[in-house]
Amino acid sequence: QAIALDRYLPSIEERRLEDARQAVAWIRRHAHPLPPVGLDVDALVARLAQSPVIGLGEITHGSHEDMALKARLLRGLVARHGLRLIALEANRAVGLRLQQFIAPGSRDTDVAAALREAGIFRVYRCEALGALLQWLRDWNQRGEGVVRVVGIDVQDPGRDAQAAMQALRALDAAAAQAIAPALAELLAPEVPHVSVLFPSARRSQWQRWVGGAQSLEAALLARAADSEPLEAAWALRAALQTFEFDVGTAGAPADLPPEAFTRRDVAMAERLLRARRGAEAAALWAHDTHVAANGYDMFSPAAPTVGRTLRDHLGLDGYVALNFSYRQASFHAHGVDAEGGVDLGNAFRLWRVQSGPGSLGHAMASTGLQHFWLDLDELPNERWALAFRQEPWRRGAFGDGVAPSQLAAGDVGWPLAWGTNILVHLDTLTPSRLYPPAPRPAPPAAEQPPGD
Repeated sequence: QAIALDRYLPSIEERRLEDARQAVAWIRRHAHPLPPVGLDVDALVARLAQSPVIGLGEITHGSHEDMALKARLLRGLVARHGLRLIALEANRAVGLRLQQFIAPGSRDTDVAAALREAGIFRVYRCEALGALLQWLRDWNQRGEGVVRVVGIDVQDPGRDAQAAMQALRALDAAAAQAIAPALAELLAPEVPHVSVLFPSARRSQWQRWVGGAQSLEAALLARAADSEPLEAAWALRAALQTFEFDVGTAGAPADLPPEAFTRRDVAMAERLLRARRGAEAAALWAHDTHVAANGYDMFSPAAPTVGRTLRDHLGLDGYVALNFSYRQASFHAHGVDAEGGVDLGNAFRLWRVQSGPGSLGHAMASTGLQHFWLDLDELPNERWALAFRQEPWRRGAFGDGVAPSQLAAGDVGWPLAWGTNILVHLDTLTPSRLYPPAPRPAPPAAEQPPGD
């Protein structure tokens, strides 16, 4: 007679409920409470400092509390643990302008103006980042170990091409003149944003740019150019490779392969590694999806993030990733235009979201704790813990643009096992505190009639 095994197996729902109960109990025992703003976060800083390269995420680009906490952590890492390099999710030329602001001897005082002049993404022109830059400027004046800021993104082919070409002209005007026609559109006074530049380009045009970029980089190398023009040429070449799959897609839906999403991340990781001096302690300031050390949430590890690329290069102990969750959030982000692209031409909109069942924020809020951090590397080797790490949690992570009609299609779970070491839960996120735009110049005074 066959033995019925069904009665030995609990229902899936019962098992999930039991796993959840054990996870909540473990979190309540092991959560490290976060103090109110203004108090120290020494324990979290010390944990992060165990790795030479630290990834600090943000769950949206446009919320305040996660940005402000990152700034506090960086101050602690600089002052007490020797952090000397901060790599921003920002373009190369942006990093140069912000480095000028914080450099020893800098007389810059208007951080909002520095952020605007740098051309940093508008969502980053906020008080949390501005206050960090002011603190770094003051720190560097004291001469206790200079901190550098670099921009590692590759979304600025125009300024990168122009900087590299300017350097070549100074070294060899004839060589620059020979290469310039291949890069003509990228050397123009006004170069469109990459979201317009590449979709509207022809394949033959992109191939011409690639050839010109390769020649430009080779010419600078042959003439022993300084490091910064070489970095500009490298960033130009990386941008052209990054956006290859966008070429010629204007007005047509693009079915992009996973590689299209990961080329930018690999390039940013390489930029950080190129900027790092020896075993220098460094931090990455970027979105949660870039910082997590695995593949993107909708893809496999075959589409590595910045964090995964860094971990592959540095080893398991060489990189630590910090990500966020929340119960409720309000944040700034752009909407989308008629073609589904980020609507950069209009002002930010204010968005609001509540973490519901199935989301990581809802699970963390069910503990009854409001603000805390967890070291996920401390999870025990038990079945419930494995289930907790592998659960495809809805994260509620948003970038520079939000398309409400597309949320359901992109609602793919993101397990904690996909590269998160430290999880910070903040009960409520409020909108980032954006600096106002530059004041308009006053109109010229009306000419006064001559007096009697």
